[in-house]
Amino acid sequence: KGKQRDALCYLLDVFPSLCELAGLPTPQSVEGKSLAPVMRGETTQVRDSLFAAYRHFQRMVRKDDWKLIRYNVKGVDTTQLFNLRDDPWETTNLAQDPEHAQRVEALTAVLRKWMAETDDPCDLDNPGWKR
Repeated sequence: KGKQRDALCYLLDVFPSLCELAGLPTPQSVEGKSLAPVMRGETTQVRDSLFAAYRHFQRMVRKDDWKLIRYNVKGVDTTQLFNLRDDPWETTNLAQDPEHAQRVEALTAVLRKWMAETDDPCDLDNPGWKR
């Protein structure tokens, strides 16, 4: 009570969390992860990254304090990288900063892996991201 946690979560994690806290079984069909261990202080996170997609032209990965966004609008591929700890309003794009090139590469690899695992219909290597 009265504590704040910084664990990454999806909205779909709320239901299994409530089930666990209420002592109810979580149905097998539920894809979310219970946040109850985080709430009880047993761990700091149940996910190490978050992903999002918007239609056929935006993909995002959040890992630790970092957020990488890829856009492809009208054939123009744009990458954005933000340090959310230092820049929570996402005002300074660090993607083109050579100091962060390895981070962009690493987060892009994490994003590509997720896209492959989820059979994402977009291909970041093709113009317009079409497969």
